[in-house]
Amino acid sequence: MMQDKQMIKVAVLGSCVTRDNFNRTFNPNYKEFYECVLLQNQSSLISLMASPVTFSPEEIDHLNEWDQWNVRTDLEKTFLSDLKQSQPDYLILDLFSDVFFGCIVLENSIITNNHWKLWQTSYYKNINEPSVIKLTEQREEYLTLWKEAVHRLFSFVQTECPSCKVILHKARFASAYYNENKQVNTLTSSFDIETANELWNELDMYVEEHYDIDVIDLTNEQFLAFEKHPWGLFSLHYEWDYYRAFLQTLHRIVVRDYMSSQNNVFSYIYEQLEGERKN
Repeated sequence: MMQDKQMIKVAVLGSCVTRDNFNRTFNPNYKEFYECVLLQNQSSLISLMASPVTFSPEEIDHLNEWDQWNVRTDLEKTFLSDLKQSQPDYLILDLFSDVFFGCIVLENSIITNNHWKLWQTSYYKNINEPSVIKLTEQREEYLTLWKEAVHRLFSFVQTECPSCKVILHKARFASAYYNENKQVNTLTSSFDIETANELWNELDMYVEEHYDIDVIDLTNEQFLAFEKHPWGLFSLHYEWDYYRAFLQTLHRIVVRDYMSSQNNVFSYIYEQLEGERKN
């Protein structure tokens, strides 16, 4: 490997289904190509674009260090300023949190209704009658807030990070999983997977139709969850091949962008090869 080559800088706004692709457990050689410079994990876009929340560090308790970081960053809302400072080449977005968690409306802000992490804290327990809004229950109200947040996010990226390209990761909840013997089993879930995937598709389609983005869409390949996934069995904890397929798709986007900026014989060769592959 050439030691002086420039890494491609990526920022992740989404969840583990995207961030895990930049983890050597799943893609051992990803650091030969990519540097993940920024992560906002499990935050609704509505929360992301809301005002910062005042809290006491002692209130973010009863969690391990990683989960505390997740909750703090959702409240502090520094992702945009960090994005401007880091100036990544690509921002990779997935919409898991808006589909799965929803939001809590506070007096002066909005935060992600992360029932896995936030609910364990003294901060959450001190909220008097949390006002929860979910895509599954208040669809029109939620979509109004969400679309405004999406507009503000893309306006920010276009203005403050003009060289950053947005990639939408169109992940979906799996309804089946492989066990360690590669046998397929139905995945029992506490939520309606089919409805959640329909809502996720609606959000993805809105972004795809209204903004200039690339997509990573592996849904046609019908990857399953994996019982022995390091984070446990869940609808978005995929079999190993998913992560390799994700990285290969990202490679193609990056190479295409590079070759399209060139004007030489190699760019023409690449165009011909891609054309033949699609045919």
